[in-house]
Amino acid sequence: MEDLFVNFKLFYDLEKGLSDRIASGMMLTLLLIAMLMLAYNFEAPAEIVKTDGAFLKMNPSHVTIGQEGQPIPTNQPITISIEVESISDLAIWQVVIYYDNNTLHTQNNWMWLPPDHIFNNKGYTEMPSRTGSDVHGTYIMKGLSLYSSESTFTGSGILCKVNFTAVGTPGTSHLNFTKPIGSLPGFFDTFLLNPDLEDIPVVAIEGTVVLIPEFPSTIILPLLIALLTILAVFEKRKTRKI
Repeated sequence: MEDLFVNFKLFYDLEKGLSDRIASGMMLTLLLIAMLMLAYNFEAPAEIVKTDGAFLKMNPSHVTIGQEGQPIPTNQPITISIEVESISDLAIWQVVIYYDNNTLHTQNNWMWLPPDHIFNNKGYTEMPSRTGSDVHGTYIMKGLSLYSSESTFTGSGILCKVNFTAVGTPGTSHLNFTKPIGSLPGFFDTFLLNPDLEDIPVVAIEGTVVLIPEFPSTIILPLLIALLTILAVFEKRKTRKI
């Protein structure tokens, strides 16, 4: 009978120790998940520094898709306007935008000319929009060139617009122009040219799109505190039993 009691106690201690380790591991895993989600939700958009001069910009430059506590909508397109500001003597433009295809979706005909684009009512050659990918990522691009007989554009206005939809995975997609104007290298350049095929110097204002996760960020901090409290109580009780 005594041997049976000893064996039962050994089995109980082993099972209890295993349960403690599993519970501790689960707590630590939950804490790690909560801390990662908390860090994600506090990600700040890139700061835009604006200076005097001419600009090639995305408008709006920061877009949020989704609401906390709700699934990310994947069938509601957002529209980004590609614009020039205070430009002089513009005759040819080409815009290449890289985006994160794990976060956003677009397609060839989603980069388009609105009725009020800057070359409207002028003769021009249009390069159809196209998508592609290379070692630098996934991109969409488009370009226009005025006929040589047409007067160039000076002022501010819209080059084109581009639509994106959310893929459905929470995250942040930076929208970047390629060099020499933008921040990314690429097989195709982003450029603004005068009739002499000279680059027009501009400052690029690029964009960011954030997909908000369904799990509300307002719950994460209280959840983290609650988990820490439970873990502390659990460890205290375990110490007392030892």
